[in-house]
Amino acid sequence: MSKNTITVSIGGREYTLSSPDNEEWTRRVASYVDRKIGEVSLHSSMSTEIAAVVAALSITEELFEAQKENQALRNRLYKEQK
Repeated sequence: MSKNTITVSIGGREYTLSSPDNEEWTRRVASYVDRKIGEVSLHSSMSTEIAAVVAALSITEELFEAQKENQALRNRLYKEQK
């Protein structure tokens, strides 16, 4: 499996990432993280490091909510198939 190496900007810093995903996808993910850090930073004067942790918590909450919704849909589909 080949890996793509790209440079992205997150939280005002450049990072070189290596990923098996295509470049567009990796840039999209990095852009989302950058945007979340930016949103957190707009509302306070916290350091980039703390903003990154708060953004990570926010993204994780979004993930958990999406997983919960996914499971609810799976349960509903399972019940409908019975």
